[in-house]
Amino acid sequence: MKKRVYHHDHHGEAAPANLSEAEKSRILLAHMLDHNRHHEEEIAALAARFEENGQPAAAKKVRIARARMVEANLALMEALELAEIAAPAEAR
Repeated sequence: MKKRVYHHDHHGEAAPANLSEAEKSRILLAHMLDHNRHHEEEIAALAARFEENGQPAAAKKVRIARARMVEANLALMEALELAEIAAPAEAR
């Protein structure tokens, strides 16, 4: 099995310095949401692997965790939408 290297940049330091803190926060939230959606797909595949390997109880728990992640991502998406609505017109 190929070893996978994970890199997580959650700090938002790449955002231009001339942006407001609100805009930097929206950029970071959008990045995190995109990142989490990718993990949703990986978790679904992992559940299938457990199922295929005859471990239905583990698969069920992984599916429950994925469902919770989907709920969390919906809340993040709603937060991003609210932040964008509240953004000053010049920042859009």
